[in-house]
Amino acid sequence: MMATLTIKKSMIALGISMALSSAAMANSVVLTQTGDDNLATLTQIGVGLSIAASQIGVENDLESTQAGVGSSLIALQDGYQNEALTWQQGDGNSLELTQLGTGGNFIDYYLEGNDSYAQMYQSGANDIVVRSYGDYNGIISDQFGDDNSISLMVDGDGNDVGALQSGNDNLSQLDINGADDSYIYTSQSGQSNEIYVDIYARNSGAISTDNDVFVAQDGNDNLTDIALRGDGNYVRSEQFGSDNTMTLTQPAHFGTNVGSLQQGNNNTLSVHVGGPQNGLGSHQWGDDNTAEVRFTDRRNYYGEIEQFGELNSLNLLVSNQYNSFNLGQYGDNNLISGIGGGAFEMGGDGGYASLVQVGSMNLIQASQMSDASSMSVVQNGTMNSAIIIQQ
Repeated sequence: MMATLTIKKSMIALGISMALSSAAMANSVVLTQTGDDNLATLTQIGVGLSIAASQIGVENDLESTQAGVGSSLIALQDGYQNEALTWQQGDGNSLELTQLGTGGNFIDYYLEGNDSYAQMYQSGANDIVVRSYGDYNGIISDQFGDDNSISLMVDGDGNDVGALQSGNDNLSQLDINGADDSYIYTSQSGQSNEIYVDIYARNSGAISTDNDVFVAQDGNDNLTDIALRGDGNYVRSEQFGSDNTMTLTQPAHFGTNVGSLQQGNNNTLSVHVGGPQNGLGSHQWGDDNTAEVRFTDRRNYYGEIEQFGELNSLNLLVSNQYNSFNLGQYGDNNLISGIGGGAFEMGGDGGYASLVQVGSMNLIQASQMSDASSMSVVQNGTMNSAIIIQQ
């Protein structure tokens, strides 16, 4: 059985409200509204249901509810200050929602189920809020313009989550709750953008493990802030431009690998990792860059931090046993030292540090306060200085 309804409102009418409910199988709804201040409320319960909706105008509202399996919603809102409130429950559902206009549009998407797919696109200055509960879902949010925001909260395993923004002064917030084997991707191009990624544990105490996180920013004065709580996660961050900041914090847990690339001038990297058996690879290209790295647990088997350019500083604090780090600076007037100044500290027995500076007028200040530890220092150039303390 198939039921199809099409409604079109004239431009001079004040508004129309419609409520549809279907409880059969393979039902479909087609909605068209043209004009301003319209409301469409759609409810479907069953299997293989579909909604195709179009609203052209200003201050229109689309409210849709689908409960069942294998349902789909395809919707377009063209105008400004429009709202789409969508709710899907069940497995194998899909959503394609587009909002066009100068701004003020809002998407609120709630998903409860598995193996579903959602794609949202906005142009202008708009907001997207997503709450997803389930496994193996795919969610992509795409915004083009300035002063946009994306807020994604995802609970479940094996999910693919993407947030894409092009423009200035945009915000992307991804909260991943107790997830395993998920892929989290977010990118921004433009100026003065911010990305926050928080991977945390469920209320039950279950941690997030074996997730892949990729963050990319292209532009100036951008911020990336990543917080990890879980084991075996992989993080890759890339920033292209100047005056950018990347911060990563992992208070505990083990087996995380972090890769960071910054290309430009006056960029800042701040990494604080707790827990054993973690790794870091960091590369900064440009001048006046700063890398500040803290590792506070044992057996962090791989740390490689390199800077290419002039007037760069690399600040390090490593505590606990059997940690290994390779530090390299290539250029003039660079500094390897401790956080807050003075010599960097590498504590704990069985540690190893390799320090390389190629260029002129560089300085190393380092200390090892432990047993059975070693340090290799190479400086190639003129007017370089190295102050090393071992005790």
